[in-house]
Amino acid sequence: MYDVLIIGTGIVGCFLAHELSQYELSLAAVDRENDVACGATMANSAIIHAGNDPEDGTLKSRLNLEGSRQYEDICKSLHVPYEKVGSFTAATGEEEEKTLFELYRKAKERGISASILDGTEARKMEPLLSSHVTKVLALPDTAVVCPWETAEALMEEAVLNGTELLLNHQVTGIERTEEKGGRFRVHMEIHRDGKENRGIEKAVVEAKVILNAAGVFGDDIYGMVCPERTLKGDSKIRMKIGPRRGEYFVLDRQEKPAVSKVLYPVPGKNGKGVLAVPTVHGNVLLGPDSRDTSDKEGIDNTAEGLEYVKEQIGRILETVPWLKVIRSFAGLRAKGNTGDFIIEESSETPGFVNVAGIESPGLSSAPAIASYVRKEILKERMFGEDFTWRKKVEYRRRKPPVIMERLSREEKNRMIAANPAYGKIVCRCERISEGEIIDSIRKPVGARSIKGVKKRVRPGMGRCQGGFCEPEIVRILARELGIREEEVVYDREGVRLFEAMEKSLTEGRRTDEAL
Repeated sequence: MYDVLIIGTGIVGCFLAHELSQYELSLAAVDRENDVACGATMANSAIIHAGNDPEDGTLKSRLNLEGSRQYEDICKSLHVPYEKVGSFTAATGEEEEKTLFELYRKAKERGISASILDGTEARKMEPLLSSHVTKVLALPDTAVVCPWETAEALMEEAVLNGTELLLNHQVTGIERTEEKGGRFRVHMEIHRDGKENRGIEKAVVEAKVILNAAGVFGDDIYGMVCPERTLKGDSKIRMKIGPRRGEYFVLDRQEKPAVSKVLYPVPGKNGKGVLAVPTVHGNVLLGPDSRDTSDKEGIDNTAEGLEYVKEQIGRILETVPWLKVIRSFAGLRAKGNTGDFIIEESSETPGFVNVAGIESPGLSSAPAIASYVRKEILKERMFGEDFTWRKKVEYRRRKPPVIMERLSREEKNRMIAANPAYGKIVCRCERISEGEIIDSIRKPVGARSIKGVKKRVRPGMGRCQGGFCEPEIVRILARELGIREEEVVYDREGVRLFEAMEKSLTEGRRTDEAL
């Protein structure tokens, strides 16, 4: 019996696990994927917004402001990247300037550092800024992070402190038991893809409290315990999460990135618009578009979406180095139907807490969301008569990762002398060593797939997109996990790089015929 079961291990689920793992609780986090941070956390703009945009009086406004101010210390503690790069919101005429001054007013009211610059002055700082830009709102406290590295680090510390992480576990049903105080019985399917136990197994766990942080599937999970999906305060409103797709281009790392600040257009009804975003690793993101979809798995790029990004980025950039594009990708945002985050205990099913509809500024708000849930949503009555919040006397911290590229020559020589694997470069584009890849697999929340390694230490993120290093990563994963190379998973369970090769071997056919 768990005190708390968290469903979903995106950035919000990982912050919830990290927050609650600091207390004397029996805690588990479950996800249908084979890794944390596989949904919106893996495909977004990676911006910590300053907090001037959300409407007054909303949870978005309050938690964005609180969360953005916590990030720098959190990232420092977790040994993950954080850069305060600042931002420009660009207006291209009198009508947009009116909106710009309204955003400026809100920033000043909320205690956010802000100023208005004319276009000429702004272009001295951002030479690629469009000549059509007449004024910009400058917000120096806007920052960027790496969302998936942050999520993985949070979950690593949660696991080090007793949280049970149940990956490849897909929730299929939730029921209330008849015990005093009410408990939940959660039914799951465990998806296996190993040589000996490939297939699906069944599992059942029980929990006193459930935190629903399932992203675009949040309404489906809630429907398992409350078919009406009613929300507090208005029984006529039923929770609905509508996926909203956004597509991006990625520019290659350069000695001098195309932009040094986050560049926004003046926001519209569908969000903040198509942006230019410098990342913590030196790339630049261009995007996203914003289109509603009914497909909760629909993360393919489309010609229409990418063409829209190309057209709209011209509102803020005079020229774009399109020859530097090395990748495109798409992600889904969990857009709720209330206009705000949905963070509340179900009035129909006490003990079941929705943490849903966490669209932008969800990443910026995530640390504050976790604090809000613990302090204002979770009540002692949910856990039993004798329960009180007791903080752990000792809390284990994760070790700083070895990042060879950032070390001095002397430090590199010491590392290589101690472990020669740190001297073997596997990924030439990103300059990642075999030792770093091995570390990413052996750590407490270690990589179990090619993409898992890529998310943790970046081989395959560079110019050749894994064309050179991926075969070596397959060999390292197979060796470290004790499996055959053809069993190595690319992304989720069942998606194996050498599926055709394995089929040929099991059926006794020649490999080249199968491929």
